[in-house]
Amino acid sequence: MKNDSEELKEIIERKLSTSVYNIEPVTGGLVHFVYKITTGKGICFAKIRKSYFSALPNIPTKPEFIRYEKEAIDILSKIEPSLFPKLLAYIPNKHLLILSDIMPERTTLEMKLNARTIKKADAYNLGKILASVHKKLSYVKKKIRENEDEEFYNQLLFYRFGYHEHLILNELITNLKKLPRQPILGDLSPKNIGVSYKGKFTFCDFENFHNGNTISDVGFLGGSIIIHSIDNYPSAKNLLQSFFDGYSSVIKLEIEDQKLKKTVLGICLYRLENLVIPYDISISQKRKKDKASSIKKILYKNKISWNELVKLVTYYN
Repeated sequence: MKNDSEELKEIIERKLSTSVYNIEPVTGGLVHFVYKITTGKGICFAKIRKSYFSALPNIPTKPEFIRYEKEAIDILSKIEPSLFPKLLAYIPNKHLLILSDIMPERTTLEMKLNARTIKKADAYNLGKILASVHKKLSYVKKKIRENEDEEFYNQLLFYRFGYHEHLILNELITNLKKLPRQPILGDLSPKNIGVSYKGKFTFCDFENFHNGNTISDVGFLGGSIIIHSIDNYPSAKNLLQSFFDGYSSVIKLEIEDQKLKKTVLGICLYRLENLVIPYDISISQKRKKDKASSIKKILYKNKISWNELVKLVTYYN
């Protein structure tokens, strides 16, 4: 029986009409088995979905779900080809995607945030790009899953907010469901965003692309900026404001909307207190627990300012 590398070599040489020189696994993913492949035509990447998560083998999944990411990439690569990978080949019976290299410099937003080398201008540009993508996606009527993504939408809200069984986060879910929906990226984790030497942003990993709320994308990335700026309140505040300003330069963002603030807090809590998939944050478990507890308390406030929100998560305590 052939292993992944042997099968990939045969498939790529046949489908892309080129020689394969090297295949190496890419770590850090959760669901898919990912490989970096050096060919006669350059570097490409393979994503294989199996019956279990690559990082958590005890969690089952359906290999055929990879078709949803294929559909997402088809949509995204057409609206903004410079921002998203190109689908080079799709092998349904192998649950396999072959994708172009969209991050040739191997630098991610996560790396830049952790190194504290992201500037206000970068955050502004990132917000502007996200809003531009949302604007173009608002004209896309195709839904990539059955029942207009309804089941996936509900599952993702529960996974990120509902499992805490927190009254205010449950109310947030109810309020989000009342908002308009459109296609969104779904997982703007900083590790999924590439940054070039010239400050150009690119995006990958679209298994969570779905018909959802744009505020969820904005809040997810906003919360991620804060989480990766822990112990650096001034930076977190400035980068978050610049990100929002950039977004608002294209699409008006209700920055003082409590739903946005509670979405950001919910994402921070999701990163601090996730029993299934712990998130790598450079603080002690005790501090994670204390900050999670503080977030659960402040959520009950009727009005939360951005200053107190960012201080709560980033100040050393």
